Formats: sequence, C-alpha cells, structure tokens
Amino acid sequence: MLVLGCCGAFAAAQEAPADFDLAAFRQLAASDRSRGIEEGREALRKGVFADQPRQRLFLLWYMGGAAIGKADGDALEEVIDAMRQPPANRVDGAGSLAGFLRATWLIDEGNTGEGLILALEAANALPA
Repeated sequence: MLVLGCCGAFAAAQEAPADFDLAAFRQLAASDRSRGIEEGREALRKGVFADQPRQRLFLLWYMGGAAIGKADGDALEEVIDAMRQPPANRVDGAGSLAGFLRATWLIDEGNTGEGLILALEAANALPA
C-alpha cells in the first residue's frame, strides 16, 4: 500500500505541469500579486515544471514581477535565489533575468544609478 501511495504521489507530481496554466498564472501574478506569489510558491513546492527549466523560469519571472509590484523584498530574494539554482539556472539568460529583476527593484527603491548599471550588466550577459 505504501508503494502504491508513493507511486501515486509521483504520478501526481509528474502530471502537475499539464494542469498548471502558466498564462493564467501570469495574469494572476499581475492582478493579485499576493495571491500570485503564494500560488507560485505552492507550485514550486509541488514540483511544477521541475523537469522543464524554461517554464520554471517563466513561473519565477512572473513571481518576481509580482514581488516588485507588491514591494515584497523577501519574495523577490526568494525568486532571484531560485533563478540562480537548478533547474532554472540551466536556461540561457537566467542570470540576466535575475539581474533585471534586481535592477527594477533598485530603481523602484530610488537607487536609480545602481539599478541602471545592473540592468546594463544583465543585458550584456544575455547569450548571443
């Protein structure tokens, strides 16, 4: 019975990406930022897109936008850290996206000079 339960949990985790609507999540993260951050965290805990690094990076990007819009520095740090770790960091440009999020945060917080420098560094690091 335990084996069946474990296999069922594994199968559910494998089916999660098909059930997760990334386009709907994007809209949610933009319109209800708190809920977007929480649902994004829950999706990550469940392993949504664990085997699809590019999709996972999009999920994190939308969460990052919600964190910036909500002025939630802790959530933004969580997103940036996740972008710099596997599997998201296996996608070309993941570090640049993390840099763009950080730059936007700095600019919004009034540190325009440092934010612009970081944005330019992130742009320079984009793969050709």
